[in-house]
Amino acid sequence: MGKFNLLKPHVLKRGDSVTTVSLSWGGTGDKEILGRYEQGKNYWKKYLCLKLLR
Repeated sequence: MGKFNLLKPHVLKRGDSVTTVSLSWGGTGDKEILGRYEQGKNYWKKYLCLKLLR
């Protein structure tokens, strides 16, 4: 096997922008899951101080 030159990402800092990725079946749009998804987004904003892109 050949070698791979993997890049290590920078550590996230307050104010960095991130995005979320939906599962292939689009679960984050389901009414049953939407509340939990919003809770996660709010946690990232409030406690991790990250900017969420959509």
